[in-house]
Amino acid sequence: MPEQILIVVDEALRDWAERAPYLSRLWTCRNAVREALAAEIRRVRLARLAAGEAGEGR
Repeated sequence: MPEQILIVVDEALRDWAERAPYLSRLWTCRNAVREALAAEIRRVRLARLAAGEAGEGR
């Protein structure tokens, strides 16, 4: 769920940045959202890995 929100925000910022590329705060925000999305993806992958390893022990 959090990754879906981050994806929507990233897309909105991308569209906005295309219309106003001179606003550096947009790029700063978009970069922060992209970093947050990458961190969330890593978190989900680690959680899936941990869940998979926990299931193997049964």
